Amino acid sequence: MRNRSQVGHVDNAGFVVRVPTQESELRSIRAQVRAFVSTHDGSDDVADDIELAVSELATNVMQHSAADAVTVAMERLDGRWLVDVYDADEIPPLDEVSAPPTDSITGRGLFIVQAVMDDVSILHVDERTIIRCIKHDA
Repeated sequence: MRNRSQVGHVDNAGFVVRVPTQESELRSIRAQVRAFVSTHDGSDDVADDIELAVSELATNVMQHSAADAVTVAMERLDGRWLVDVYDADEIPPLDEVSAPPTDSITGRGLFIVQAVMDDVSILHVDERTIIRCIKHDA
């Protein structure tokens, strides 16, 4: 099957990619995120953190929502990386996120995202749930 990733907007400031909620699409998302950070002079550490956060959030959409696609939007603004991941469902309040029990094989996504990003928030826009993350340049 051909990769059905769609890059909806790319310019010097940012990009948007929308892919079907198939875990096989995660590699494409991660590669595009890393390429964007690299071409905008982000450090390897920043790229690692953003790639990990986006991968965790996209996986959550794919595994725990009814969405048929996941959308990732990124921008570089004034020494910050702004990352939005669209169409998550039933996100717990972020102040209630904690590490799962050590014997659990799931439940670490938001905990990891909060650990590697500088700010994480939940937005609701036009019946869509967006997880917004910000990473400051190191």
